[in-house]
Amino acid sequence: MSDTEYIIQALRDADKKVYSYQCPYLALAEVVGYTSPYAVHSLPSSFTRLSMRKLLLTCGINNRKLSRMIWLMVENGRSLSWIADYIELRETLKSIKASLK
Repeated sequence: MSDTEYIIQALRDADKKVYSYQCPYLALAEVVGYTSPYAVHSLPSSFTRLSMRKLLLTCGINNRKLSRMIWLMVENGRSLSWIADYIELRETLKSIKASLK
């Protein structure tokens, strides 16, 4: 599974948990294994701002452009499933463009 495919799947899985956690960042952090909601609720004083870049680095993905794009879309109110669909469409268009060359 490529990095992009992993992120798409993680975003879709996290979208299913957003309503129970009330925070898209926390849902994504739980899916990728960065932190758990239990840790945040039990030790709120040690909880700091979640960085999208740190979340992706937890998965081994070091892509500043992708992390910034996801962060901006979340901040602009897009759902995690919408972001996953957008990234998937973008990758499909890239592969089509590459095959036409």
